[in-house]
Amino acid sequence: MPIIDNEDKCDGDSCLAITHEVIAGVPCIVARPSGCAPVSEALTGIPCGAARPSSCTSAFEVLTGASCTVARLNGGVSASGALVVLDGTRVLRRVDRLVAEGKLDPTCLPVMVGIDPDPADRGLAQYTPWPHPAYKPGAPDFGGGADAFLADTVLPVAEALRGEHPEGPIGLFGYSLAGLFGLFAMLNTDVFSTYLLASPSTWYPGIVNRVTRTPLACDLRVVVACGSNEGLDHPEPIAGIRQDTDRLVACLSERLTRRPVVVIDELDHHRGLAVRLQALLERWG
Repeated sequence: MPIIDNEDKCDGDSCLAITHEVIAGVPCIVARPSGCAPVSEALTGIPCGAARPSSCTSAFEVLTGASCTVARLNGGVSASGALVVLDGTRVLRRVDRLVAEGKLDPTCLPVMVGIDPDPADRGLAQYTPWPHPAYKPGAPDFGGGADAFLADTVLPVAEALRGEHPEGPIGLFGYSLAGLFGLFAMLNTDVFSTYLLASPSTWYPGIVNRVTRTPLACDLRVVVACGSNEGLDHPEPIAGIRQDTDRLVACLSERLTRRPVVVIDELDHHRGLAVRLQALLERWG
């Protein structure tokens, strides 16, 4: 019997019926809408800002699961390349909503393959590059398991995507601690040529210094989206995230052929995912 996943449910327009499948040997949960074509005037005759027919529940085929999430256009043509999306279930539902609202043109998006952390871990170990004590009393410590997560989970997916898209860029998207994982990845693999980082946890002790001292695995294109109010009402070192992000961008600007693109909004850390996701995906190409 299909499982109905109502996470990030909105107005009945992006609710997806979900079934189990295996993709490239990875157990996934596959979510398909009712056969709607992409919301693109070029492909459907419907302007991106127009209301969609009632039979359309999504602009994507979204394969969603505890290990992997895949978003592809239903019968449309994606932009070149592919993007690995950390926290895939949550983030790709937001992408689906942005497309449904006409805020993103699906024909300008890459194929997106999402990976979720272990639910018991929530990225506290898998996204962090080295162990560190928690900052909140009673919270679990940061486990420092990014090296194993990169080698055992992220790279096999990325290598498979590079085989499918040899001519296009392979990118990595990460928000918050997943953005921290992106900084770790750019020091340890040349598979990704593009990094889309939303509010990366540059406050994590030692990460900016490590990026400063360590050779990058390859020349990169980096786009960072963050909020001017991030770090407010948080203790140190989280309170210094804006200054740490500025240090990171300055460091990368000296070392990359293309200066990093930085997009700043007026929101805080927790309310800015949709705005930053839109800003980053608009700059994919």
